[in-house]
Amino acid sequence: MALAEAHDRLSNATNILASQWETVRELWNDTVRRAFELEYLGPLNSQLRNTRLVLEDLSVLTEETHRILA
Repeated sequence: MALAEAHDRLSNATNILASQWETVRELWNDTVRRAFELEYLGPLNSQLRNTRLVLEDLSVLTEETHRILA
């Protein structure tokens, strides 16, 4: 799988998760849900954002490497 494709798939999955979570938030509004968000979704969103940035950087480096070696 190409890096751009991995980035796109991760971005799409992240958007789907965010959309679905908004639906859940409307139905599940208590302290347990808020604790779940803090303990799991907060760190997950941070990791997903960092992963997308790394994939973007790797894509640029890969393109530069191919250009240099061509």
